[in-house]
Amino acid sequence: MNERSTIELLADLARLIRKHGPTTFSDLAALLRDPEKVHELTSILDVGALAGRNATIRKRKSTRQRYESASGSLLHLISETKRADPAKGDLLLKFYEDLSAKRVLPSLRDLRDFAGENHLIGSSADARQKAIGPLIRDMRRLPTEQLRQILGRVETTEGANDDRSLERWTNIILNKDRSRDSS
Repeated sequence: MNERSTIELLADLARLIRKHGPTTFSDLAALLRDPEKVHELTSILDVGALAGRNATIRKRKSTRQRYESASGSLLHLISETKRADPAKGDLLLKFYEDLSAKRVLPSLRDLRDFAGENHLIGSSADARQKAIGPLIRDMRRLPTEQLRQILGRVETTEGANDDRSLERWTNIILNKDRSRDSS
């Protein structure tokens, strides 16, 4: 054990003393005075160290990391499409950027309706961000001209959705809808 490891271990012990209290450490010290208990403890530590070396511990990715990873692979897929068919790649990239910025199909419902109307794979995803990937992948299989026609029918919602949302919240806060219903 090197000096740095020793210092880190002592710092961890100090945090544990703060967490569990000094009485717990007094009890542990009394336990360690028994040679048989020390032998049991060292056996446990040896087994723990061996298990730690043999185990492959994978940290679960956060939602943000999974999204960034998925969007990265989607952008890679779009760039591959662009190499094979530059026009199709440009259309998909623009559409993907508009979807990501919510300039088009701002809700999950809008996205699902769009997929249904255009005979594309509708996503069973429970979040809009998760539904974008399957939609783009399905659109990638379409001929460029058909893709251009479908995307030509998509309406851009620059700020319109924000205004409606703000209006809904204003009505809720001011209790306008309820006052109309009760009269």
